[in-house]
Amino acid sequence: MIFIDHEALPVLEYSKESMTPTPSVLENIREIVSDPLNRNIVIIFSNQSVEIIEEHFSHLLKDGGLENLWIAAESGYLYRTGSSTGENSEWRKLRNLATQVWFNSVKKIMQTYTENVDGSIVEERESTLVWNHKNAEEEHGNMVVGELYSQIKSCLGSAPVEIVQGKGYLEVKPIKLKKTKLLKQLLAKITQQTKIDYLLYLGADTGNENVYNFLLNKKSSDQYFTKDTHHKYICTLGKKPSSALYYVDCVQDVEFMLTRFKKATHKRKRNRSYADLSKISSSRPFN
Repeated sequence: MIFIDHEALPVLEYSKESMTPTPSVLENIREIVSDPLNRNIVIIFSNQSVEIIEEHFSHLLKDGGLENLWIAAESGYLYRTGSSTGENSEWRKLRNLATQVWFNSVKKIMQTYTENVDGSIVEERESTLVWNHKNAEEEHGNMVVGELYSQIKSCLGSAPVEIVQGKGYLEVKPIKLKKTKLLKQLLAKITQQTKIDYLLYLGADTGNENVYNFLLNKKSSDQYFTKDTHHKYICTLGKKPSSALYYVDCVQDVEFMLTRFKKATHKRKRNRSYADLSKISSSRPFN
């Protein structure tokens, strides 16, 4: 099982207009999930809207037979687990949300910063708000986003929301859209027949820290993973303070990893699991 943030994938253009993965990344994913022995599942987690996801991953989503490619949109609010019909697979809601009373006040704050930071925009989803500064001057955007974070946090007070920071964006979403909730749901579905013997989890933003802790605790290991024989690699993109045990330097290393996974999938005949991650990737443990 490979679980990877959309933001950690190499893309054609890193901007607000385009987060389309490179052709080689899409081809690697296709090959990994097309394992004839049905051993591999790839889950892509994105904060983008369904419309954007369907545009960026159109070739894979419309390809029947890729039932082991699962995708989450809007930070997990909507997700699809794939089916043999591909194009007809339905998006499901993680849960129903009440009216977001905080939405308008946060949007106004974001719009104020958009007027002062050239290249930044406000992206309004069905369930979340994103201040995107990927097209802004990098140093200016990174400097201002901390101030915006403080402004929003002060405005929201004890409102049931979470503020997540990633590379080039700040997202405000309902606290009920916990990434761990979706992950538990997907893990339960995967382990209906058999437990997991291999996991690579690669997160890109601050919203992954609770997930790292969840995956590393003994209870989740006992519930979802094969006893004493599983390989579990919990990674973050970039070296930074984190609960993750490993880090991957950059998106170029992610592409290298996916290429090696593809080759390992072709080579595996009767082996049930991938070998040591260090043999096929450039991930590094935190010291």
